[in-house]
Amino acid sequence: MIDPLHPSDAELSVQPETGTGELRLDLTRRLTAEALGTALLIIAVVGSGIMASRLSPNDVGLQLLENAAATAGALVGLILIFGAVSGAHFNPVVTIVDRLLGTVTTRDAGLYVVAQTVGGCVGTVLAISWLCPSWCCSPSPARVVRPAVAPTRKPLPRASAFCQIRSPMRWKPNIE
Repeated sequence: MIDPLHPSDAELSVQPETGTGELRLDLTRRLTAEALGTALLIIAVVGSGIMASRLSPNDVGLQLLENAAATAGALVGLILIFGAVSGAHFNPVVTIVDRLLGTVTTRDAGLYVVAQTVGGCVGTVLAISWLCPSWCCSPSPARVVRPAVAPTRKPLPRASAFCQIRSPMRWKPNIE
């Protein structure tokens, strides 16, 4: 290499391309990259969905646009970060297709799917617990004590549409 700022075409052809997983790092690093990348992607998807429902509560079309734009931006960033490490699959279907094409071994594909599943579950729990604390902090129906008289206070407003879906059990007096 004569000039480090201007490599030749031959030098560029042997360097790993972003998004191909060509660095061939050890399996632990690749699985960590897949789990972390999947968790961050799910946090972006769920988080942008919750935030979009708060930003535009009356316009579903705008909510979808906000969610799609945030998800696309997060996905591009995550592919650039983790692409050369693990291939940036972040989705079991992508991993299975990559296995069918023969670029990943069966053992690696199986472990990628496990890492992605764990990362997706962790990302979902983190996103919902950060952005919708009433989901994880509201009392369960088994712990609710129902008095015989009707409540005099108004019910608390929910933070987002997801929280309303998550907790359909509203406080109602026990009428017998």
